[in-house]
Amino acid sequence: MNGRPLLALLCALLFFTTACKKNKVNDISPTTVMTLKPLTIQGNLVKLEWSKLDNSSLVSYAIVRILDTVNLGNYGSVKYINIDKTVTSYTDTLVLNPYVQYYVIAYVTSTNYQSANVQSNKETYMRTDIDFAAMAATDALYDRNNKQLYVYSSAGMISVYDLASAKFVRTLNSNATIGACDLAMYNGKLELYVPRNDGWVFIYDAATLTQINQVNVGTAAYYVANNNGKLFVTSTASYSYTYNVTVYDRATLTPVTQASYYYNSPRMALVPGTNTELYAVHESGYLMHLRYDAQGKFISGYRNISTASSGVSTPLAVYADASHVLLGNGQIIDSTMTTVVSLPRGTLNYFGFAIDDAGGIIYAATTAPSIQAYNMSNYQAGKKYATVGNPVKVFYDNGKLITVSVNGDAGSQVNYPTGNFTFVEQL
Repeated sequence: MNGRPLLALLCALLFFTTACKKNKVNDISPTTVMTLKPLTIQGNLVKLEWSKLDNSSLVSYAIVRILDTVNLGNYGSVKYINIDKTVTSYTDTLVLNPYVQYYVIAYVTSTNYQSANVQSNKETYMRTDIDFAAMAATDALYDRNNKQLYVYSSAGMISVYDLASAKFVRTLNSNATIGACDLAMYNGKLELYVPRNDGWVFIYDAATLTQINQVNVGTAAYYVANNNGKLFVTSTASYSYTYNVTVYDRATLTPVTQASYYYNSPRMALVPGTNTELYAVHESGYLMHLRYDAQGKFISGYRNISTASSGVSTPLAVYADASHVLLGNGQIIDSTMTTVVSLPRGTLNYFGFAIDDAGGIIYAATTAPSIQAYNMSNYQAGKKYATVGNPVKVFYDNGKLITVSVNGDAGSQVNYPTGNFTFVEQL
């Protein structure tokens, strides 16, 4: 009888000791450590390695990848990558972003809690191989003499990229929704013309992005071009589905002539070597050929309804010899406004065109993402150039292709590009 209390006491001590050991294994305390090693970068791959969490209740790991540490609610900024508990390394593709931050979470179940986790330290990689502009570019202009690109978004950001230094060297927030801009020489100085939705066209010194003048259009402006000292501006007319094309003298900034066109478009393209001729397209598919004299006075306008089809409005390119115009859906129109041929694009959409100096190859920025070359002798697809990002514009300069790309979707014929950053590729 005297031994029974002693036996009960020994059993109680054994149970307590076992329970303590079990609770120690399941304890999720601040002293539990899991270390993420410094990131290893090899080309476009990033390798993560971390110390194994010594805990029998470990369920799995998750790698957390963050692209915007300030605004974690930003769509697509945070991604969780689930990893098996037996794995302590992972190789990710380096994202098109100025920086990327990683940390590892160990999911653990506990006797005290329904679930718990242990978080590692954070490791961040800053990209130095690509210079990014904080915008989703919609278009760009190329200053071939100075080897600089003027990249801009509809949201009003304008950045200048210098090819020699591979850097964005100047940036301006116009604080307006802007349309298709233009670069041109005036009185020996390169100027940038920016049409705005508040009824103005701002004129900037291209070398400094300093505003030097402005023109009051009166309604939302969509397109501007300088030719022979005359500014051709497309703006909203006072009645539906109609746009004004107003010509302003650059010296006096006063209107020379104005014409209104039904289904004319905000997007136009100058015909090289003319006094001025322009092609204009509307998103519904109507193409117009507009003619002005050297003083900017309207001569005639001709619309070809036979080209009407969706997706022709962006982009728009004219051959150097002015013999043909290339539309955004791949149609090629001659000077009589007749469709000659269409590029074999399959499921591709086009976002920009460039033609080589010899006039033998068309380069098209596509949704692949890639630059697709077409031989102008037979218009068959040739070499395809892979791009890192989605190109929204392509330029040709002395055997080199230059693209303006975004780190998101390039958009469509009716949608603007997405993404948070724009960068330049040289192929």
